[in-house]
Amino acid sequence: MATYKEAQEAFVSNLNGTTTMEIFLVSAVLQPLCNFAYFALLTKLAVSRNNWLEYLLQYLVLAVPVLLFFTCLANHSSSLGAVAVIAATAVFFAGGRLRTSAPAATGGNSKHDASSATTANNVASSITSLRAFVNIATAVAILGVDFTAFPRRFAKVETFGTGLMDVGVGMYVFSMALVSRQARQQPGESLLRGWKTLAALVVLGAGRLVTTKTAAYQEHTSEYGVHWNFFFTLAMLKIFMLLTSPVWTIGQGKAASVSFWSPLLTAAVVGVAYQVLLEGFGLTEFIQHSWLGDGARTDLISANREGILSSLGYFSLYCAAVQLGRCLWTFPGKAKCLAAFSILPMLSLTALQWLGAVQPISRRMANLPFVLWQLHHGSAVLWGFYIVYCAFLATHVDGQPVSSSGSTRRGKAHRLSPSPPLLLAAISQNQLVFFLAANLATGAVNMSMRTIYAPVSVSMCVLALYMAGLCSLAVAMYRKR
Repeated sequence: MATYKEAQEAFVSNLNGTTTMEIFLVSAVLQPLCNFAYFALLTKLAVSRNNWLEYLLQYLVLAVPVLLFFTCLANHSSSLGAVAVIAATAVFFAGGRLRTSAPAATGGNSKHDASSATTANNVASSITSLRAFVNIATAVAILGVDFTAFPRRFAKVETFGTGLMDVGVGMYVFSMALVSRQARQQPGESLLRGWKTLAALVVLGAGRLVTTKTAAYQEHTSEYGVHWNFFFTLAMLKIFMLLTSPVWTIGQGKAASVSFWSPLLTAAVVGVAYQVLLEGFGLTEFIQHSWLGDGARTDLISANREGILSSLGYFSLYCAAVQLGRCLWTFPGKAKCLAAFSILPMLSLTALQWLGAVQPISRRMANLPFVLWQLHHGSAVLWGFYIVYCAFLATHVDGQPVSSSGSTRRGKAHRLSPSPPLLLAAISQNQLVFFLAANLATGAVNMSMRTIYAPVSVSMCVLALYMAGLCSLAVAMYRKR
């Protein structure tokens, strides 16, 4: 008779995933839509800033829909999404009064300066929303996957295919790169500080390893390996960046142009070279079946082959996202940048797969198709948030609907970018703490109950309380700072 740990491991193993379209609906469509719906509701509701009612509204509109669409409403995502779009649009254009926290525009600014500042604010707000929703979705998934309420098709696939949880790690890397020093073209951190960050990630990874082993928590070895975890992947990325970022410094003349695009060049070289090694030099067989083809994990490298080798794919994704960040923080055509980084990777992936030139998408290997898919997906989600902020800006200014002539009831409009909701700003600013707390809470829940045998009603109550606690922690830390 199987032990409970073995039953848990079987519960999350050998899964085949779902379609990229369903994943797109419950993330790239749902998440910006939640942000849109919140702004739409504020046009009809007078909610005071910085009180418990504002936080409750944000939790219900921004976090709870993600929880529901990942679990009990997963089979109705497309139909409910269409209804939500219609409802949010109707409320939004009905007008009303919105209290914003954006500073008033000064009359001395030129139209060009005001437009540039507004565009930059929209980009910053969009990235903040993206980072927050990545963490909300990750938190729901890492505990939800242990309950039957979470569809098995949303869990991580075994080798080839796409599951909703396969998006999580890639989007975490993607969102982290967008706000990195390299993306903002800021002076690189000192070598000492870089190694301190690396040491902290290694300590976190070691702590995760020890707690997992001592708590006898289920281990899906084909995900990262026997000892590896996501913190070690982040540590590997840090090492790669310490080695390569000095080459990305901005020079003069032609050197400046080459240096600006060096992250994209690095992403292409690493991604293609890694894919050649996977398909032409036996790395795919090694990851799947080890050195001798028997699947053994007899040494440190073979025991953690997935985590070690997939770091190359994540590094390629990180570099590509850094390039997107540079374009967004530098070029005036933000929407064009997002469109290019969203459409071109998907077209490239479609063409390569149609020609039979590459293997299917694999999060386990973080192969080139996975990198292209994640780059497309992350850019599409970010594009969605950017459209939301631009759409809000085009129709509402300082809480007032804007007429076709560009004026409000109070007179000529000063277009102000709406700031991200408090909850999203709090989670984005405390991303690492939120993620750590989610991991600790997941472990605590699994130690206190047999999750895979819990009824759906119990599962939903536990998940709702768990998310409320995590969101409250982020908001409390944000207000304290």
